[in-house]
Amino acid sequence: GISQSKQCSVEIKFEAMASESFNLCLEHSCWGKPSGIASTLATRWVHCVPVDDNRICCFEFDTETLRDATRRLPLFTGGNGGKSMFKLLPIAEAEKLKTDKFEIVIDWNEIKPYW
Repeated sequence: GISQSKQCSVEIKFEAMASESFNLCLEHSCWGKPSGIASTLATRWVHCVPVDDNRICCFEFDTETLRDATRRLPLFTGGNGGKSMFKLLPIAEAEKLKTDKFEIVIDWNEIKPYW
């Protein structure tokens, strides 16, 4: 989702599989229309990855820098009955592109009722 203020807007994504795949999955299109990184109006992009049962690691990017970096990556198909297209950014590359990285301590039991 996107959170907006007068100074900036932020798109926040949660990537459950990244700790196993070592990639950030960036949606590029869905049902033939640009989506995710290809269409966001957000100025900042935050991609959150679970570290363990109590921590999430968040990578913050300048959206345009991230978008530029993904242009050279191949497209993959999956999700929504094969109608979504996405790009995989290796976490090692994300480390180089990030503008910030921070951890959040989280109590999943507190959040589960809202999930």
